Amino acid sequence: MFAPKLAGRVPRGRVGGLRCLATHAHYDIVIAGGGLVGCAMAAACQSSPVLQSKSVLVLENGPDRPYHLPEDYGNRVIALNNSTRDLFQHIHVWAPLTASRMKTVHGMHVWEATPESLLTFQSDQPDRGHFYILENDLVVHTLSQKIRQSPGHVRVVFDSGLKSGQYNQARGQMDLALSDGRSVSTSLLIGADGVNSTVRKSMTRQQYLSRNYHQFGVVGLLSLAEPIPNNMAWQKFLPGGPVALLPLSETRSSLVWTLPSHQAQNMLKSPPAVVLAALQEALRPYPVVSDPFPRFSQLSQLAGFPLGLGHASRYCAPGQVLIGDAAHRVHPLAGQGVNLGFGDVRALVRALETSVLNGERFATYRSLLAYETDRQRYNVPMMLGIDFLQKIYGSQNPVVAAARNFGLGVVQAHPSVQKLLASFAN
Repeated sequence: MFAPKLAGRVPRGRVGGLRCLATHAHYDIVIAGGGLVGCAMAAACQSSPVLQSKSVLVLENGPDRPYHLPEDYGNRVIALNNSTRDLFQHIHVWAPLTASRMKTVHGMHVWEATPESLLTFQSDQPDRGHFYILENDLVVHTLSQKIRQSPGHVRVVFDSGLKSGQYNQARGQMDLALSDGRSVSTSLLIGADGVNSTVRKSMTRQQYLSRNYHQFGVVGLLSLAEPIPNNMAWQKFLPGGPVALLPLSETRSSLVWTLPSHQAQNMLKSPPAVVLAALQEALRPYPVVSDPFPRFSQLSQLAGFPLGLGHASRYCAPGQVLIGDAAHRVHPLAGQGVNLGFGDVRALVRALETSVLNGERFATYRSLLAYETDRQRYNVPMMLGIDFLQKIYGSQNPVVAAARNFGLGVVQAHPSVQKLLASFAN
């Protein structure tokens, strides 16, 4: 059974259903944030033959709530690409997810003002989808169960987060103060604590570049008027922002509608029937394709969240590193936000494994820099591309609109270009 290295007495009691962590305990890795990316990082360390002996502590600010899969779908869903599928297979959580409630999406139809602007992206591998839709809470629960049920060196503590951290150069470790009053130390502090990351704010020589899109993402659960195969996603670019329809089942779809902030706020105050009528009007004219276009009879579970761009100039400092939204934030129009975070997990595990196999001290600054270089080479072009799409599709300038339609025509006329775009997203 795992026991951290102690510099003090082990107190009695329980936190979040687990034994309290010891006062002044030392862990090889502390992960601030027990959400999607933080839990995936812990599970990836646990599954790594090189890192599985490392002691890991996960700090989760929220309580340890029991989870039961609800009868109907929720409005918080994520779209996972095939790279994330490969990661989840490697850490042994893909099978339980597929056995639960997951929708394999075979492709996506994208269009603008007219049906003639239609583009279609589809998976060219029969054993793989174009992407996969799952409920956020289901994925977090599955990752958490993997951590708890597998024998290993990972501990999760609830109702406790990072208050502050300081690098102790003499000892080569981070000394951490937690929100519950305890103190721990670690060789590596991983910030998976979201857009307002405490870890990022504690890093020296750090600049965070951000931009407010003045838009909201309005989400909801759509009920289909009649059952259809419903295995294609649909996205229409409107003057105020894109609207996406993501299939969940033969009778349900998830709505993600980008709107200017003031319009979104008014819509969130309106009756669902009024919002549904506005949605149906916005989707016309419907594209003409062989796949049946979903028609909806009901909209429920409306909610909204502000949209923005964010990027940390540095992903690492001695003894600390950022992953997920703590490092980067993107517009949801391409569905890549959480997938970028899971890509961070793969790259960081690979960098740490390489360092250990080379006989270096664990989590050297050089290994963290290797991770930073690897991910920024991928994340920055992806973020700039998504931001560029947001700008050109958000512009109502007729010259931009003409260039936009020309670009769609070029992509539509060249299947190789479509395949390149689809493979880059995956």
